[in-house]
Formats: sequence, C-alpha cells, structure tokens
Amino acid sequence: MKYNAKENQRFRRFHVQPSISPAIEYRPSITCVITCKGRLTHLQKTLPLLLEQSYPALFEVVVVDYGDPDDCFQWCVRVGHPRLMALRILDNTDRFNLSRARNCGANFRPADLFLFADADSLVHRQFLLAVSQYFKSVNSVLAKRNCHDRNIDTCGLCMVRSEIFHRVRGYDEAFNGWGPEDSDFYSRVGRLGVVISFPVWLYPATISHSNVLRTRFYNEKNLDRSAAKGGQQMARSNRVVNPWGYGRAQALAGLPDGKTSRLDIAEPVSSGSCEATGVM
Repeated sequence: MKYNAKENQRFRRFHVQPSISPAIEYRPSITCVITCKGRLTHLQKTLPLLLEQSYPALFEVVVVDYGDPDDCFQWCVRVGHPRLMALRILDNTDRFNLSRARNCGANFRPADLFLFADADSLVHRQFLLAVSQYFKSVNSVLAKRNCHDRNIDTCGLCMVRSEIFHRVRGYDEAFNGWGPEDSDFYSRVGRLGVVISFPVWLYPATISHSNVLRTRFYNEKNLDRSAAKGGQQMARSNRVVNPWGYGRAQALAGLPDGKTSRLDIAEPVSSGSCEATGVM
C-alpha cells in the first residue's frame, strides 16, 4: 500500500510539517471510522495515511461498507493490515445514510476517542498524535476543522471523546440525504464542553470530485435543496435524536486475520437519553 511518485509529490505537504515527539503521557485508544459507498478508488489512496500513522498507542481503522457496489469490504479483508477492520452493513443499505454508517462503526470498535473521516480525506501522518493531545483537558470534547471558509470537502472530519459521542446518541440518523449532519452533531456535542479547531498545518486535504459522486446514492441530487431540507429538520422544536437507537445493524465483520463473522451491532446500554441530549 504505497503511493506512486506522482502522488507522493502531490501530497508532499503531509510529510514536511513540524514533527511531534512521541514521548507523550496522554495516549488514548482511538478508533478511526471511514464510511465507503462507491468510493473504493478514493479509499485505496487515502487509507494508507491512516494505517501508517505515527501514533504510539492503540489505534484501529474501521472501514464501513454501506452496500458498496465496489465491495470495499472484501478489498479490506484482502489487505490484511493488523490495524484494519472491515464492517459490512447488511440491512437497509439501498440509500446511503452517513449518520448510521458512522454510528455503526463507532459501536463496532469502542475506544477512548473516535475519529470520523471520509474515504476521500487525506490526513497528515501525525494527525492522530497531534489532535489526540487536545483531549488532555477533560473539558475538551471535540476537535474539528474551522469551516468558516465554507469549504465543504473536509468539514466532516473530526475527533470526539467517545463518552460524549454516546451521550448525544451519535449522529442523527433521520438525515437521509446530503446535508448538515456534521454541523448538527458539532452543535449538540459543543453544548457539553470545549470544541477545538485544528491548527492550519493539520487541515486535511481531499481528493477532488464532482457533486455527482456526493449525491450518487441519495434521492435528492441538488445539494442546496438537500441542505435546506436538513436545516428545516434541525430547526424543529420537538426534534429528538435517534429515539429508537443508533448504530444498530446486522453486519459482517472482517478481521485482520482474514476471518469474517456475522454480528448484531447496537449502542451501549449506558448511552445517553434522547430526551436529555437530542432535543434542539
């Protein structure tokens, strides 16, 4: 899983930024969740940057295959990397639901921190090491990119404390199109603590692509209309988040040793109350 020379040149900024000493005291476990549906060619280029992180503690990468027509699940199983887990969702995958896919990945592999990334996200090789240190403070609950520049490409990449993720009951699975599930999640998490913005040198890059790819597996193909619909949903005064559970699925798990097994995924029993954390 190596880049060719042209790709190394294009993404060279991920290898020339300041080094961070691995001699750190705070070493939380991290589960990195990447969702994939129709983005295998992107995943094959971006996944090595996560698997090869210079992080001196336990971390795993979970690729969630949400009915991927390119079968990224089998590709991940064949890769056989010791840190790579694959998860194929078996039920209700005709249309992509990013929130449910992320929630399933988080419920599958518990950790101290969750990193959520897209299949086209290119991260610095010291990303986990640098961003995890913001969580030394017990008040820090989320780290993300400052998206005031309205660049939509990498606004969904974030790291969150797992206990907070479960207190707010994950991403809202009622969003069923391209829209503000990220900003909604950030808003709910932000009520429980301090939200940190990545420094500029840690900003992730992305593999450029068309809006056709963004909406390929959604009913609504227009980004503005889809976002407006999601905004209306967020504004509902009586809204609750995932009242019937989150990240629940019948799934097939692929482990680094090449073995696969069926399982049922569900949120932890100790997850937050939708009435307490989900009302807008």
